[in-house]
Amino acid sequence: MGLELYLDLLSQPCRAIYIFAKKNRIPFELRTVDLRKGQHLSDTFAHVNPLQKVPVLKDGDFILTESVAILLYLARQYKVPDHWYPRDLQACARVDEYLAWQHTALRRNCLRALWHKVMLPVFLGEPVSPEMLATTLAELDMALQVLEGKFLQDKAFLTGPHISLADLVAITELMHPVGAGCQVFKGRPNLAAWRQRVEAAVGEVLFQEAHEVILKAKDSQPADPTLKQKMLPKVLAMIQREAKISRERKEAPSLSWGRWPGPTL
Repeated sequence: MGLELYLDLLSQPCRAIYIFAKKNRIPFELRTVDLRKGQHLSDTFAHVNPLQKVPVLKDGDFILTESVAILLYLARQYKVPDHWYPRDLQACARVDEYLAWQHTALRRNCLRALWHKVMLPVFLGEPVSPEMLATTLAELDMALQVLEGKFLQDKAFLTGPHISLADLVAITELMHPVGAGCQVFKGRPNLAAWRQRVEAAVGEVLFQEAHEVILKAKDSQPADPTLKQKMLPKVLAMIQREAKISRERKEAPSLSWGRWPGPTL
């Protein structure tokens, strides 16, 4: 059996892996795991990934989870252009730097924007308070400031003159709030121009193909009551954890990544 990728293009890291594999002509068998149907919670999928999350890579008997690990595996296993994950130590370190930052910053806030604007009120039928939504969007705005101020600056791409895994991970994250109806590129001409460069480097057809599902997220049908009952406790637990993180950041702003003040010497 060749390479298999367990994905749902509703998921932002799944989109990054899908685009990377397609763009670099890496042959794979797509195993779709429909998150909105709860297929990731099935006993069958639990045998593939006991954590019951996508994405998952299966290469023969080798199974790998976690999106960044999967992207690096593909970049190393297949002969892809060097700009994706450079061999040069410092250029590679810049990509690693972004990938390390994004997990608890941009990814967290883009995911929360989708959940608070679409998945909770539309898919699960659970109300979101105006205060919670406002906090979510404010924290997303701060993450976008860091993305522009620290990482993009005046460069063509996040880590230099060429597209890398950092850009691919970032753009697929940002399409989450876009799919929720957030105008994340409005009033940010540098970020909007970067998006156009990333889309052109990937290929507009592939980019649209990968994001077709998320751009229709607002039209999601309500979850089946049985599935809602199964998913809701996990979702509410996630929200409680996120609320705790938000409170801690407000109480100790000096310890958070906070508002980007601009470059320092």
